[in-house]
Amino acid sequence: MNEHELEKRLFEWMRPVAPREEFVRQVGHRLHALSMPVSYTRMATWQTLLLLLGGFFAFGILLILLAKAFLGLLSKPGKETGTA
Repeated sequence: MNEHELEKRLFEWMRPVAPREEFVRQVGHRLHALSMPVSYTRMATWQTLLLLLGGFFAFGILLILLAKAFLGLLSKPGKETGTA
């Protein structure tokens, strides 16, 4: 096999291959599905709303506890602020 035949054979092996249209659509669909956040693809609207409301309530309770702890630190040592 001479050099010219080898180059011709390599050129035939390395020619570009066009993918099938069905394959291109499937890969495009998968990439589009992966680009969306999981919370939007798997959760319903009411579940998202409940999750947000729960987060707001938890944040509110945390703020109340931090305020109470801060006020407890600022109070005088002999004086109790809470009721038993």
